[in-house]
Amino acid sequence: MQTSSMKLTSRFVVAVAIVALQLTNVGTATAQAVRAEAKLPFCQSIEAIAIRMESGIESNKMPQYNKISDLRPQLDSKRAEADTMRTSHYTKLIKKYDTPKQAQAIAEYKQTIRGAVAKRRMAVDTARRDFKDAANALQATHHQVVAQAEQNLQSSIEASIATAKTDCSSGGSSEQARNTFKLALEQARTQFQTTVKTQPNQQQALDLLITTRKQAIELAVAEFGQTAYDAKEKLLLALSQ
Repeated sequence: MQTSSMKLTSRFVVAVAIVALQLTNVGTATAQAVRAEAKLPFCQSIEAIAIRMESGIESNKMPQYNKISDLRPQLDSKRAEADTMRTSHYTKLIKKYDTPKQAQAIAEYKQTIRGAVAKRRMAVDTARRDFKDAANALQATHHQVVAQAEQNLQSSIEASIATAKTDCSSGGSSEQARNTFKLALEQARTQFQTTVKTQPNQQQALDLLITTRKQAIELAVAEFGQTAYDAKEKLLLALSQ
């Protein structure tokens, strides 16, 4: 997953749109396939309305999020390649500069670089791990809130349908049953939208995590570069004597 473009959003907009469509003309035409049904009084079409609404909400629920994994074959491959190149470089230095003082300088240089590489890698790994853990936690929290809101919405719709069926079977007017049903759905939709829209901006939070990771890695690379530069200057001075 490309974390720089990952979106922590839900399908709630689609689900709400479906509810809104049903609310606009409950008991009237909502699609070409049901125009004949739309001419029926509300109580005669409640079963078909219920089936369409329950199917629409269920099919547009937010899917399970994909966790960010810690797989890093490309990074490990690059590190192994860098280790091989450094080893080759050390071997060439040892062959070219073989006096005791030069050998000592090369040994100190190798140790300094080895420590700097380990420090840089640890910092990079920590930044990557912290990002992964925080981003996954962010997704999990978002998903939990939206999933619960979706469940509450569906439960409210099911309760509204049950009430409408009761109203219709009790001998009341179809128009009154329709109005009660429509009001209940509007309230359910408002509650759903309020719950989801008041959540923190997930993309902003993710972008902040990405920036934090980037800064930590850049700092580690910069510190390594300075250490390597100083070590090289010291080595060159020792080898020239």
